[in-house]
Amino acid sequence: MSIEEITCDMREDFAPPGMHVTREEIELFYLAARRGHANAMCFLGDCYKVGKGVKRDDQKAVTLYRKSARKGFVVAIHNLAICYYYGEGVEQNGQATYVLLRTAANRGDTMSQSRFSMLYSGEVGSVQRNIGAISWPAEPRLVETEVEEDE
Repeated sequence: MSIEEITCDMREDFAPPGMHVTREEIELFYLAARRGHANAMCFLGDCYKVGKGVKRDDQKAVTLYRKSARKGFVVAIHNLAICYYYGEGVEQNGQATYVLLRTAANRGDTMSQSRFSMLYSGEVGSVQRNIGAISWPAEPRLVETEVEEDE
């Protein structure tokens, strides 16, 4: 597997192919997000990232991922890392990618563990072979990052 194949796979982390979202569902998720539900914020971020139910807007996706990540929602931390990796909705930033992926991985997110291992283990190959290249702590901890604040 080449690094190009890995990075193409990472873009699919945002939403499953064929995902369909109705306008009514978007409105319900907006209501939940306004009430502070991190999962709803992240889901809306996914919708904006891939243009499902709303017009695609990478900057709005990043804003929603940040809000959700600040509440500790690990999927949002992962998705924000992927945005930094590609420079979509934010300026490309390898350090932010590293810190955010590592944070999500340390908190037990298996997708982040896999992506982190593939990107930073020093070799590209099977996930199973690479996942052992990095050991994750038994007690996940949050790694603080200096991701810029929303305006």
